[in-house]
Amino acid sequence: MAISAPPLENGTPDRAEFERRYEAMPDLKKAELIEGVVYMPSPVRHKYHGRQHSHLGFWLCAYKAGTPMSK
Repeated sequence: MAISAPPLENGTPDRAEFERRYEAMPDLKKAELIEGVVYMPSPVRHKYHGRQHSHLGFWLCAYKAGTPMSK
């Protein structure tokens, strides 16, 4: 049974309304209600995020391998 509710957005009136809307959005990964403000992180593109993460990891490993240890 689908619950009909408007999407989450800043200014959701109270906790009960926030929870009702959150339950009506099964694709939503995370949302928080903090002092009456709804916080939802921006979506991360998995492919793009993973590529940047691996490049950064490679760069750090190369830097560590090429940097002499100090005493």
